[in-house]
Amino acid sequence: ARIIKEFSGIPDLDLSKVSPVRVGSGFTKAFLQSPDTRQETQKLENLIIDSLRSMAHKKIIIAEGTGHPGVGSIVGLSNANVASLMGADIIFLSGGGIGKALDMLEVDLSYFLFKRVRVRGIIFNKLIPEKIETMKQFVTDDLLNKKYGAFGGSLSILGFLPMIEIL
Repeated sequence: ARIIKEFSGIPDLDLSKVSPVRVGSGFTKAFLQSPDTRQETQKLENLIIDSLRSMAHKKIIIAEGTGHPGVGSIVGLSNANVASLMGADIIFLSGGGIGKALDMLEVDLSYFLFKRVRVRGIIFNKLIPEKIETMKQFVTDDLLNKKYGAFGGSLSILGFLPMIEIL
């Protein structure tokens, strides 16, 4: 959020509202030592809900999760839990490689399904540039929908992004 504020020039970007929950060093340990972890999770959920309310006038809100769908689960705020709390659909950023990507999607999409969060699309990221065309040939919307059709909607591949060393 700080990087976006610094480089976007958005004048009304309140960091406490666009990034209401920050999990730093020692956070998890303190959470686990709490006598009522459910109450602590509820406080964090309320921060997220208040943040959403403060942005209700926006046409679109992009919420970025970190890591895999279960990150944050120890405090009750996995990426999937937060998406559910927000009523948000997911655009999932997957890794590359045909087999590796499909194996990881099996786990990740199953978790979202378990949490009743809809995945609308997938972006394959950090692909070896020379292998993108081969991946496009084998990893298609049709394949994803046959394999992961339990999502009740159609999954769309939204892009194949190459690995860029400088990033």
